[in-house]
Amino acid sequence: ISFYVELLEQPDNPDAFRDVKTKTLKLAVEAWRSEGQFAEAIRQFTDWIGKARPNEARNPDYMELRMMLAQLSIDYSNQLKKANPKDEQIAPMLKEAKTQLQFVAKYPNDLQQDARKLLAEVGGGSAVSDERPEPTTFEEAKVAGRETLGELQTAEQVLKVLPARLAKESDAKIKAELQKQLDEAKTKVVTARSDALRYFRKALQLANEETDAEDLNVVRYFLAYLYHTQQDYYDSAVLGEFVARRSPLSSAARQCAKIAMVSYLKLYSMSTDEDKTFESERIVGICDYITKQWSDQPEAVDALNTLIPFMIKNGELEQALAYLKDIPETAPQRGLAELKTGQALWSSYIKGMADVRGWKADTTTIPAGVNVADREKELDDLKQRAAKTLADGVGRMQQVGTIDETVATAVLSLAQIYVDTEQADKAIPLLEDPKFGVLTLVKAKHPATDKAGFSSEAYKTGLRAYIASLATAGENGDQLIQKASEMMDGLKESVGDSGQAQLVAIYLSLARDLEEQMKLISSPAAKTAMSKGFETFLKRVRGQSNEFNILNWVAETFRGMAEAFDTGKGELSAETIQYYAEASSTYDTILQKAGTPGWLPQPQYKLQIQLQVAAINRRIGKYQEAVNSLEAILKDNKMVLGVQLEAAKTYQEWAGDSRANPKMYELALGGAREDEKSGEKLIWGWIKLSKMTANKEQFADAFHESRLNIARSYLEYAQRSQGADQQERLDRAKRAIEFTAKLYPEMGGEKWKPQYDQTLRQIQSKLGEKQVGLAEFIAADAGG
Repeated sequence: ISFYVELLEQPDNPDAFRDVKTKTLKLAVEAWRSEGQFAEAIRQFTDWIGKARPNEARNPDYMELRMMLAQLSIDYSNQLKKANPKDEQIAPMLKEAKTQLQFVAKYPNDLQQDARKLLAEVGGGSAVSDERPEPTTFEEAKVAGRETLGELQTAEQVLKVLPARLAKESDAKIKAELQKQLDEAKTKVVTARSDALRYFRKALQLANEETDAEDLNVVRYFLAYLYHTQQDYYDSAVLGEFVARRSPLSSAARQCAKIAMVSYLKLYSMSTDEDKTFESERIVGICDYITKQWSDQPEAVDALNTLIPFMIKNGELEQALAYLKDIPETAPQRGLAELKTGQALWSSYIKGMADVRGWKADTTTIPAGVNVADREKELDDLKQRAAKTLADGVGRMQQVGTIDETVATAVLSLAQIYVDTEQADKAIPLLEDPKFGVLTLVKAKHPATDKAGFSSEAYKTGLRAYIASLATAGENGDQLIQKASEMMDGLKESVGDSGQAQLVAIYLSLARDLEEQMKLISSPAAKTAMSKGFETFLKRVRGQSNEFNILNWVAETFRGMAEAFDTGKGELSAETIQYYAEASSTYDTILQKAGTPGWLPQPQYKLQIQLQVAAINRRIGKYQEAVNSLEAILKDNKMVLGVQLEAAKTYQEWAGDSRANPKMYELALGGAREDEKSGEKLIWGWIKLSKMTANKEQFADAFHESRLNIARSYLEYAQRSQGADQQERLDRAKRAIEFTAKLYPEMGGEKWKPQYDQTLRQIQSKLGEKQVGLAEFIAADAGG
């Protein structure tokens, strides 16, 4: 210490000595601190800072000295407080600390934020007097604005720090002082923000042709920032984007662009309008600009990560992938972006394949210009990219090592993709991984799996993976069946006390998942092999269970398997007939048990199962049995819409059977089976169905299904007729669609309009007319 003191006592001149003395002070502080000589250290620092020349007051060395003096004063006050809480030196020490911190917090420098934070901890007040003269020049207004902004940020820091101190403080006097400081800070935040806005606006008003453009942009940046903090997001976005685009080389440009991006995002999330085109376009515009203007800066990564979800939402998946490639592989955001993009690609693939299956089942629904084979190739490529993108994202997130909801969800999604793409062998290790496996996490009740429905999805995916593996399991079949059974136990446990209805819904969704899994398999051999695995497990479960939800799931899954083999045209394959029979047999078992009191979770399940049995009988050509069972239901309640639709559909398909009398179409159209009591027809047929559902929004789909099938029934009837009868039935078919088009120009929207159009083209072809579809009626309406 004596060596340091000797150096400090040297004269101040020449200037080189001043630099040496400044550095000596910094080195000596720890020596004084270790010896407990706080008073001497504070005296030396105070004396030297007091001798600072005007050109030194704000330089980095002196700012650092002030911070060190403030910390020394705080530490000394704490030491005094321990020895004697009433020591009179405590208050002067804290006052000295606040004075130095206020000075450092007042001016832009590397320690400004640290000073504000420390000032908040010791309860510092305003760094600038409220008695500030009104500025008369741009420079004065800019300085006043920055100083007031500093006060605002200090007050905000106080609001962050003091509540915790207040909650812990037990001394009533100190607590009252802290509360006073907190109240003052709350007031200061409001007044300082208002004053800062006023000063910066004043600066812009006082600017002239001599004002430096960079200074102008800095002021605009501060204004944009303040607008954002008080939730004036539109003004903040517009001003920020103005600077970013007009002055991209300005030091404020990147920050202004970021403020604009965040503000537009706020406007988007706050908008209650269904149409968010404006907000969406502005977000995409500013983000795209950021990525191109500052491609090598962190802001570009943030912008890319913002752009990707919007590209996905707009269906621009190729653009989303392009933006994804622009995110550096080392960027923390890359993994999350890959997860979002991969999941979006997979969703697009699932939707695309559903469309393809629909087109194959009914070629009249294929949109103009679409080649189904080419579309399948595109979707196969999409599937591969989805799996790779998601796998990359999961791998990247796993490398980080953190297990959170995002990682758990991504692992589950990837496992589902593997199951759906005939890669159960990859899904199982992913599900069972001792650290990241979702089954491992669910069984351990890890917080990352707390999201509602997550456990059920994990067990469903596990069950699908184990069942799918049975086809190639060999000697491991029993082990896989045991694991699959454990998944079913897990499903039941995941529902808990929430009731049987939820468990039934979960099993129904599982049946649909298994059906989709089968439909996604393109190879007939692979589909047959997988179905054998499903069959083995389902039969074993059916033989061992007496629970409704399990038996219903078995029946629904067999039905789904049959539909996966059912092409919808031509003769049914052996697999289709077999699995429809298995489903029907299981439904019959359920109906036999349904009479046991309390066995069915809800009484209406009986009707739903009867309807499923009738639908299966229709599909396998047992039309008489189907109609008989539907009639039995309608005798109790002929207002059950689903049953009436199924009955009309059954008669129409029955009429279409080459072995049936074509007059059956009249029953499909006009109804059948008279009620012995009322004499009215129990089965309505398509014509009455359309009348009963007309102009009822909740039955819009049923209405358009009825109207479309009136036209189709007449068309099919005409194709099995000759001469005048054929002409009359074709005319009726055409008038049915014309009537619908005139009263309901939207024709049921995207779902039904293309089907009306294709059916009308077929009618026009049979009539020898130009095949223009609905355009015939649209043109006629426009001309009339």
